[in-house]
Amino acid sequence: MLFAAIPAELRDRVCAFLPKNDQLALAATSAVFLPVAQRRLYRHLAVSPAAHNLPVIAVLARNPQLARLVRTLSVNVPHGAGLLNAFYRDLATALSLMTELIDLEMCIDPAASWVLSHTPNTKFSRLTRFSSTFPFDSHVTNFLERIPALTELELDPDPVSSHTETIAPLSPSILTALSEFTGPSHVARAVVPGRPVQSIHITSGDLTTETVQSLKAATADIVMLCASTSAQPVPFLQSLTLHLPRIVYLRLMTTYTFTEAPDAVNFFLSNRCSSPILIASIQAFYESVANALNTLPALVTFELSGMHWGSYTTPQEGDKRVWQSQPLTADSPSEADVVIDDDLYFDEFFAY
Repeated sequence: MLFAAIPAELRDRVCAFLPKNDQLALAATSAVFLPVAQRRLYRHLAVSPAAHNLPVIAVLARNPQLARLVRTLSVNVPHGAGLLNAFYRDLATALSLMTELIDLEMCIDPAASWVLSHTPNTKFSRLTRFSSTFPFDSHVTNFLERIPALTELELDPDPVSSHTETIAPLSPSILTALSEFTGPSHVARAVVPGRPVQSIHITSGDLTTETVQSLKAATADIVMLCASTSAQPVPFLQSLTLHLPRIVYLRLMTTYTFTEAPDAVNFFLSNRCSSPILIASIQAFYESVANALNTLPALVTFELSGMHWGSYTTPQEGDKRVWQSQPLTADSPSEADVVIDDDLYFDEFFAY
């Protein structure tokens, strides 16, 4: 059968099961299969020096019809790789032509954020995820203005580079679909308010009470929060009750020094410390945390500096939820009296 007689949808199915090398060979030998193979070859690209495929960026920069085929692009170039400026110029040109992008990941020199501004009027109407090592500078904000459907945003976690430029207020008309944010604390204060963000992962900077107050200005309930704070744990949890009462999954790392640290608890209890004052102080801390968690009615999973807290309900107390991280008390409830929460270690939360 002649290739030209094969229906287009069947040609696409044939290419779907071929290895990339075979797709390349088919594209080189058959004009009929060329456009089908190209769609497959350029749809999902992961470019890096380790993959020895950096020249594909120059190919895309010189072939707009190929650039428009790209749906997901990941560029991973280690800082200090020594690439010439020509590579970044080609990357800027190629990126401006990829108007059908859905997912974009840029792990390159943070100083090269200018590649996002090659054609400032190009819109990326289908792009829903953007991850980069860039600071939140004018090039990034201009790029975000051209991504109306963006739902996931991840920016430079380095607190040193992220403070190199003053953050301008974001227009309320951009990022109107944003639901997940990952990045520095000071950028979260600029991005989250006024947007339907539900998941926040603070990668650098201190999550202060003032930052929490700004996060509550999100137009959707924040249900997932992962961050580091220097505040005292119990008062901080109480502030979450006021500002983020619908939180469901919470992970906190604290830099606050308190004597009731987990290793201190394990040391003293495992060695049967005879100091009733210290034991009482430790138990009081755990009970204070548990009481604070009880004021967050939607909370399912909590972690504090590596301590996993779970909850159970006791039918004898009217299904009241009890939060516990061992050792909270010497007497553990019996299995018959406890109903364990099925979502104790929810995969999406602990994927971080």
